[in-house]
Amino acid sequence: MNTEGISLIRRILLIKTGAFGDVVAASSSIATAARLFPSARLFFLTSRSFLPVVEDNPLLSGVVCLPDGHNPYALFLCLRHLRRQRFDLVVDLKGSVKTTLYAFATSARWRTGLYDSFAGKLLLRPGVDKRVHPPQQLAGLVWAALGARQMEPMSLPVAPSRMPELTRWFSSLGLSAGRYVLIHPCASPEWDTKRWPETRFADAADRLADRGYDIVLIGDRAGKQSSELVASRMRHPSVNLTGATDFHQLAWLMKNAALLISNDSGPVSVAAACGTPAVVLFGPTDPKKHLPPGAVPVCAAVPCAPCYRKRCRRMTCMEAISVDLVVSTALRLLGNP
Repeated sequence: MNTEGISLIRRILLIKTGAFGDVVAASSSIATAARLFPSARLFFLTSRSFLPVVEDNPLLSGVVCLPDGHNPYALFLCLRHLRRQRFDLVVDLKGSVKTTLYAFATSARWRTGLYDSFAGKLLLRPGVDKRVHPPQQLAGLVWAALGARQMEPMSLPVAPSRMPELTRWFSSLGLSAGRYVLIHPCASPEWDTKRWPETRFADAADRLADRGYDIVLIGDRAGKQSSELVASRMRHPSVNLTGATDFHQLAWLMKNAALLISNDSGPVSVAAACGTPAVVLFGPTDPKKHLPPGAVPVCAAVPCAPCYRKRCRRMTCMEAISVDLVVSTALRLLGNP
């Protein structure tokens, strides 16, 4: 985009409807847009469940949430509201058929972003075909087409009004900043193949506890069973906060943690945004494509990986990851080999 075009842009809509980790990563795009278009007001379209991820970002002038469920009339009202906002530029960071149509419905003069269909190629100019580029490069390619030489880092700003409550909550846990390790043994229900055995998480956690670190188990409600199994198999006591934190509490925990150990899932992006080192266990997915900045991958050299299968009888890739390798990687990041 030329200088004249940039000077005409006053209102920008960024679209990112999911998933959780991807919306966290979109903080980089928000900051990049603010730098590239310093006179423009930025707005963000996402799913209601991800509102907490972006609601404290001071660079945004507003957040619009898609309606829950399958209500065509509610969606029509939402899209009509977007159209009335008279956006000059819409950037689709999701790249699905639906989000392409959302971008088109705004009638913005400039529409760009990711696409994975012929409709996207037709309606977004310039667009980036997400099918032919690694996921890590997609956002950078979109903003490069708009004139950005580099991306801003991810971040998770906290509203000043929220800090006292978070500070009191953290104090009630009895944890010391920088002296605990977060363990995330969960994975999306549809990605069984991303799960490292809970018994090995327990063994790794115990060996870190032997070094004097407190162990804190995290995850959403769907991961309660996994975390309870890890806690029951540990020799040391742990703090199990699985299903008991909101997004802001999770981010505060992450900012003050020494380390995160996790399967390949959303909290890894939270760690990256908070500047917290992370050990990430990869099996069916490729760390070269999905590893966020600051994280260290642990994976086994097996011929079938990465396969991107969501179901597997043998789970060879995850079973081949040893506790010794995970613990040694964690201790290296902790500066305590």
